Amino acid sequence: MKHLSQCLLLVFFSTSLLANNHGHGIPPAPRVTQGFQYTIVDRAHALNPVRPEIFQDGLVVDHEAVARFDEIPESAIKTAAALRLMFRHASVGSTIDDGLDCLQGTRAHPSECAQYPAYKYDRRNWDFQQRGNSGWYGKVDGFVAETERQLASFDVFSFKYCYLDGLDELKQPCGNPYDPAQVDKAWSYLRDKMEHLEAAHPDKPFIWWTIPLTQSGQVCADTLNARIRGYARERGKILFDIADIECHDPNGVRQTNSNGVEVAYPPYCGEQKPGARACHPNWTGKILLAKAFWWMMSRVAGGSVSAMERPLPAEDAVVQAFPNPFRDATTITFTLRRSTPVNLAIHDVLGRVARTVIDNAAYRPGDHRVRFDATGLVPGVYFCRFRTREHNIVRMLVLR
Repeated sequence: MKHLSQCLLLVFFSTSLLANNHGHGIPPAPRVTQGFQYTIVDRAHALNPVRPEIFQDGLVVDHEAVARFDEIPESAIKTAAALRLMFRHASVGSTIDDGLDCLQGTRAHPSECAQYPAYKYDRRNWDFQQRGNSGWYGKVDGFVAETERQLASFDVFSFKYCYLDGLDELKQPCGNPYDPAQVDKAWSYLRDKMEHLEAAHPDKPFIWWTIPLTQSGQVCADTLNARIRGYARERGKILFDIADIECHDPNGVRQTNSNGVEVAYPPYCGEQKPGARACHPNWTGKILLAKAFWWMMSRVAGGSVSAMERPLPAEDAVVQAFPNPFRDATTITFTLRRSTPVNLAIHDVLGRVARTVIDNAAYRPGDHRVRFDATGLVPGVYFCRFRTREHNIVRMLVLR
């Protein structure tokens, strides 16, 4: 996932699904998805045992991820497209919006958009909501309020900080003159608000973003980004490191100013005049950012940070759930090539067993199906974990 944006984003999953009105006069976006079928590696060394098992090592998406956009499998695209996103943003969010429409194949220009088949990368369930520029603290508070108000309407929630929020001359968040105490206060406020949301809604994973960069470099943004990166890695968060993406050129060379502070790579920016400071993505940047956004959504929708690293060989077990998302019940199917004991359990996002479907029962080779009755479970995101002597497979389920 890569690209230029001017804002830190935090994203998390909610329970219900509500279509937005993005793209008037076009067919409704798909609701049913088959999800992933990938092997999951046990992570005994996870740093944060409170996170769900499949996310416990976290995920850092940096400048190396954009090139992997073309590796996203069809099933992952459909899974991500089925998720409903609420995204609170300002001007830079609109550039992400443009880039997503380009990848969706629904823009006549620029010419690069013509190469993408219409609605292959279907983002119509992702609702981009304009909001004002209320400053560091106001944006956090506004996101918390809108999250609570719209909680039942979406699967994924996010908001962005803008590059403006990391400018050195502002009194907030870093002080003018620069004041480490103000930095600590701003960082702690953001961290505590997001952690409070996680605690209040433990079935909703979050995705963290770094603050976007300027073309000149800001000590304030650089310092806060270091805090965000360190915390995300230490606590096993999922981090979309947009600042890392912005500050690397196409050859992977990190761009800094004379003081070693990260700067946005100018050819990605719409502001091209000499001495320009801002960086609102141009079309090169918009498309990069949209690819990064799709990579992020597909990784998270797949449930495993390692899900796209090692697809299952054809001869191994295959696990599917249909319908998904579902109400009340879904059918889980799996194929075995040899006799083996099978365990199949449904976990919540904290890794706790919510329901045991198969308890170490012997199965012969062939195709099998079991019904998962979700009666009594609250709507939200769950994970189906399928285990045999040779396999450990996790699939995301969405209960409406």
